[in-house]
Amino acid sequence: MWVPLATSTMRAPGVDSGTIFASSSSWTYSSSFDANDTSSYYDGASSEADIRAGAEASIHDWLADVDRGAAAFDYCDERHSDRRVMLISLGVAAVVLAGVTAIMWWRDRSRRPGPRVGLTDR
Repeated sequence: MWVPLATSTMRAPGVDSGTIFASSSSWTYSSSFDANDTSSYYDGASSEADIRAGAEASIHDWLADVDRGAAAFDYCDERHSDRRVMLISLGVAAVVLAGVTAIMWWRDRSRRPGPRVGLTDR
């Protein structure tokens, strides 16, 4: 579980979650909806029904893009949460290991008599 999480990138097709330190405001996804390009929905419209169908198609595509954006946000949120848990777990383990090592070193050092500077054996 840890190895794939540690080696996997936080990207998916069309989604960039950035690094573990990136905020949610910097997460991006590739939008396929262009609000400025309405010609594809209304080209050749000759009746009110055609305009209505174009408007419905435009709204449908926009809502589908919103769904993709929400899924991208959920993906990034899950990845960041998993990485955060991993980093905290590894950090705690490293601190505990360093503490145990320091205590063992200090106890070993205090048990051995050091050289007596300035004193001669009599």
